[in-house]
Amino acid sequence: MALFFFVGVPIYLHFFREDIFSHQYREIIQITLVLLLFSNIPSIVLLINYYFENRGTKLKIDFSANSFLIEIKGFEKSYDLSDISISTYYLTKYHRPEIGWKWFWYPHHPFGYWHVRFNNGDEYYLSNLLVDFLKDPKFLPVTKYRYTTFPFMDKSNSVSAQKSEEIENTNRIEYLVQLYSGKSEQELIDLLNNKVPYQPEAIEAAKIVLSKKKVG
Repeated sequence: MALFFFVGVPIYLHFFREDIFSHQYREIIQITLVLLLFSNIPSIVLLINYYFENRGTKLKIDFSANSFLIEIKGFEKSYDLSDISISTYYLTKYHRPEIGWKWFWYPHHPFGYWHVRFNNGDEYYLSNLLVDFLKDPKFLPVTKYRYTTFPFMDKSNSVSAQKSEEIENTNRIEYLVQLYSGKSEQELIDLLNNKVPYQPEAIEAAKIVLSKKKVG
């Protein structure tokens, strides 16, 4: 909604209300419009990508019934949530748990998608326009996070992406182990007792560091 507001208002003022501003201000509006359009190109591309990939798709998750019901162009399939073998959230790097990444703000940071695969081999790519998983903690223990600059939904490379994800997760755990090595045992215990704000890699790293400190 904010995207349409900030882009739409300058367009309206420039083309339909020229009487409001002098020529000087119209030039400012033109420059502002160009900058807004340029900075929001990634958001527009992702919006189009998610629309076409999930067009005609409806999703209903019922936690009380442990069910996952998906309808694609009129055809329905249902699964048990316990049958999910792979669950990965693809988010922008802005959502990394390390505080430093919060400085890398992206205009398209509210976009992301969910790759889910079931034991029978069925898999789906679902944008956060269908299911909003950005604000809430993950609801499946098997869910992993993959961070990218541009979360474009690409179904053609799921196998290599999964391998890349495993490598990246391993590298992140190693990095976090070094980062947490300076923490005290009590700080690590507090982190483990309050798991919700942290990603699985951070929890795993904290366990490794804490076990080393206890042995030492």
